[in-house]
Amino acid sequence: MLNRGVARPMEDSRRRLGVTDSGQFLSRAIVTGVPAGLAAAVWGALYAGLAGLPWWSPLALYSTHMWGLTREAILAAGLSAAVLAGLVWMAMLGMAVGAVFGLLAGVAAPTHAGRRLMCGVGFVFGLILFGAAAHAQVSLLPPSFADRLPAWVGALALGIVGAVVGGWATAVPPT
Repeated sequence: MLNRGVARPMEDSRRRLGVTDSGQFLSRAIVTGVPAGLAAAVWGALYAGLAGLPWWSPLALYSTHMWGLTREAILAAGLSAAVLAGLVWMAMLGMAVGAVFGLLAGVAAPTHAGRRLMCGVGFVFGLILFGAAAHAQVSLLPPSFADRLPAWVGALALGIVGAVVGGWATAVPPT
């Protein structure tokens, strides 16, 4: 018989998925969710100011039941406390989006994806997350954000969260 060549291993022809150190990637994704949520809050405040609303209106969370977790409403003492509560909501939302993104992208993202690609993947992930939440009639954003601003502003806010998480979590810290 003629030997027409040596068979190549499957690894060479297959594209690998997942991050090599998914635990570190997940932790960076969760941590970068905080500035990502605050970037989305700045976007909401900027749009509200340009639309003629008070800049703090999408962030002012005067009372909430925290998705039904508390029986009695949590009340803010004033405007600064209400804005701080909205900022905390956005930071926690960023951490939650970062955790989900870190789990999914840690397994399914291309192995050697650069920051720009992961930024784009994160942006699309945020848009898909907004669409899924809107389809399920669940608001991930603070009620004041969802009530006072158009839906596309909220979609872009979650896209910003995903983009910041994707870009910053992919960055390799100096050793």
